[in-house]
Amino acid sequence: MNGAEFDSFRRMASTFTPTTVTRFLAAQGWTAESRTSGVKEIWSRRAASGSAERARVMIPFAIDYVDFERRFSEALISISQVHGYDAEDLSRRISSTMTDVLSVRLVRTPAGDTVPLAEGEKVIHEFNNLLKNFAIATATHRVRRTGGRMPRQAADFMRHHARLGHTRSGSFVITFAALLDESERSPSPTHQDVDRRHERDESAPFARKVMAALAQAIETAGELRSGSPEIGWARTTEELRRAALVVEMLDRFRSFDELEEIDLSFTWASALPEPTAGLSVCSFRFDDLPEIPAEPGRIQAAAERAFDDDYALRRVAGVSPPDALDVRRTATSEEIVSGIVHSLERADGGGTVTIRVDDGRSPFDVRLTLRAADYLMAVRAHLADVPVSASGELTRIGPTARLGNAVLDTAKIEAALRALP
Repeated sequence: MNGAEFDSFRRMASTFTPTTVTRFLAAQGWTAESRTSGVKEIWSRRAASGSAERARVMIPFAIDYVDFERRFSEALISISQVHGYDAEDLSRRISSTMTDVLSVRLVRTPAGDTVPLAEGEKVIHEFNNLLKNFAIATATHRVRRTGGRMPRQAADFMRHHARLGHTRSGSFVITFAALLDESERSPSPTHQDVDRRHERDESAPFARKVMAALAQAIETAGELRSGSPEIGWARTTEELRRAALVVEMLDRFRSFDELEEIDLSFTWASALPEPTAGLSVCSFRFDDLPEIPAEPGRIQAAAERAFDDDYALRRVAGVSPPDALDVRRTATSEEIVSGIVHSLERADGGGTVTIRVDDGRSPFDVRLTLRAADYLMAVRAHLADVPVSASGELTRIGPTARLGNAVLDTAKIEAALRALP
């Protein structure tokens, strides 16, 4: 290896911490063999498919040693050789271990790798405001307009964690990155099962909560504009309010010349499990996107006026009620439902759980609100992939249902958890 190549690894060593590198190793299937706290860790993995030999690397942690920088650089070189990466590729892959990335692709006619400077500036400005809105909503648990003093967590996210990423090939792509905070996380992992916390658990990094909430809102916005009104009526007021922020922002791109479509996709940090949303590309074609009324405030202002009025908010979001459906008085029935926990949403005093029911009928999702103790039991079931059962008043609207006055069968969950090996 020549001096220039070594210098590229030395620069990388000054960028990353040893813990960041071990999290990358854990995500790539390496296992920690031994650890001397504050000094070094030995990691290993199979050298090749079917081979009994193991590749080993020593990651130094003693940053006060005079040869730390050189030993750390050499460890990165060894890792690059095992995986067949050059310095630039390895740096990008280690960065992605602790970074959630939103990719924004502008599809234009004719296609190309450039856009007018004014349009690029507007895209960055609008998505900066969108991230700011979702940081505020995540910190305060409700959507409000930017302005006034930002909550400390939201301000810290925008100052230290929200980043503009590398552009990528494929029409015109801009990336927005959210750096996960290592200070919020446990010490170096010991194997590839590095972190199984759900993105909506209180212990998840704030940056992941922001990006997961944004991904869910983008998916909801896509569903609302897909021509399936039942989906909109099955969403909560807060979900619609967040989706409204996305729809309003997209509408402001209509003035772009020759812009046909915007594709939004997420790449999730491998150090955490992938969220339940943001796993596929959401495409918004402007010829399919109905125009939004131009009155001041539009969707969001009406959402604020209709804070407790689901019916009005759904009207504002452009969602018509399904035929023959009285949105105020939907028929309910007492039922017991069982299924695997699909998603979790923490709230003061408890939270909302969505379970996927597959009992011989067409599979459907059921949302139920639980008090704190039952919500934590549902979290345990989710982490262990154990089914849950609950009874209550079942109301079905399209593919989603709600279970009112839900009572969780905690005894059955406890028994299932005890039976695990």
